[in-house]
Amino acid sequence: RGLPAATVVASRDAAFAQEVQAALMTPALRVYTSSDETGVELGGVLKNVVALAAGMVDGLRLGDNAKAALITRGLREMDRYLRAVGGQEDTVYGLSGLGDLVTTATSRHSRNRAAGEAIALGEHPGQGGKVVEGLRTAGLLDAWAQAQDVNLPIVRAVAQVAAGQQTPQAALAELMTRDAKPEHLD
Repeated sequence: RGLPAATVVASRDAAFAQEVQAALMTPALRVYTSSDETGVELGGVLKNVVALAAGMVDGLRLGDNAKAALITRGLREMDRYLRAVGGQEDTVYGLSGLGDLVTTATSRHSRNRAAGEAIALGEHPGQGGKVVEGLRTAGLLDAWAQAQDVNLPIVRAVAQVAAGQQTPQAALAELMTRDAKPEHLD
């Protein structure tokens, strides 16, 4: 539609990434390059789980502050996971991390956000035959986090809700009553 947008192309081969960048760049599409294939690829996967949680916040009508806190803490979990699997530290704050997360967690067009809202409203999350990637991803990430002893409480909460092990309200109560700690302590 010609609306301004940006994306990132990742390759360990800098020359190849620059070729793709040149081929895709237009006045309406800004293309950046990255050497962090792992971080760029997984950022696009991780944000779906946080978007499900953001949709639950919307469905429970918890407000903008709750949603902002959830997105912020979700980004922290994305960072924790990416660093644990070899992603570069700054990638999570780029287009494939924070950029994709903001869009997916806030857009009315987001399948994962809409599915989270549906779950919170007691509806089926896959209405309309849409693929909701975050539902399966949450369980896989949670299993990995448990096996690796990596703290991903939002991922765990979403996985448990997606599996029918607890309600969104119970997951929220569990997240809100965790032990107090400094903001940047991993």
